[in-house]
Amino acid sequence: MIEKTGRASVLSIYADLFRHRDGVFPNTVAIGYALAGYVLALFLLAGHGIGFLLGIVLLAHSLVIAAYLIHECSHGSLFREQRHHAWLARILSWLTGACYGDVDRIRDKHLRHHF
Repeated sequence: MIEKTGRASVLSIYADLFRHRDGVFPNTVAIGYALAGYVLALFLLAGHGIGFLLGIVLLAHSLVIAAYLIHECSHGSLFREQRHHAWLARILSWLTGACYGDVDRIRDKHLRHHF
């Protein structure tokens, strides 16, 4: 829980980015895992043996999490402002290979299937 003090803490400023305060920790972990997992997986894939196999599993899993986060960004469910959704979705789309399509177009196309 974030304490109310006379000065703004880094956590409270960061927490204000997210739509829901109870989503700060799990969403931060998921975003960090997707990004760090991708980078670590690339290093593991440069090796051989068990490290290479772990790199395959980590890369696959971090890309699934990244795709899930892109999906959440398309629904606008993570952050308070749409520009933050667009920013994160653009970064993650480069990791997942969806960078060939415009993020706004992907979002609009995805949301159409809900109606």
